[in-house]
Amino acid sequence: MVDALVHHSDKTGSRGGSGWSQAKITKADGDTLYLEYPTELSEVDRFVDRWSVELAPFESRTKDTWEWKKTIKVDDQVDAQDDACKWVKATIIAIEDTEQQGRTVLTALVGMRVYCKNGQR
Repeated sequence: MVDALVHHSDKTGSRGGSGWSQAKITKADGDTLYLEYPTELSEVDRFVDRWSVELAPFESRTKDTWEWKKTIKVDDQVDAQDDACKWVKATIIAIEDTEQQGRTVLTALVGMRVYCKNGQR
């Protein structure tokens, strides 16, 4: 296991944001490593050079973030990136398991606004 940058794309396929995530090295061929991100959808799995600055020792970049993510619950307010990779204040609407290609990923449905139950809109 390592910490590695994960790259996300927007709906048009353009490169979006990136951030640190935990990854498992599942193949090694010389200096080329294949990373699988067990907590991300498989579309972000990728090859990376062993000497890349996008790799770091396990939990050196993710430990605090992962501890915080475990505490997120419905109705929490968070900062989140929208489809254009802009940061906005958002509300957690639901948390559920998503199954994809034999991988179960915990995902959050995020309302890209601050939700007020007693609000007028």
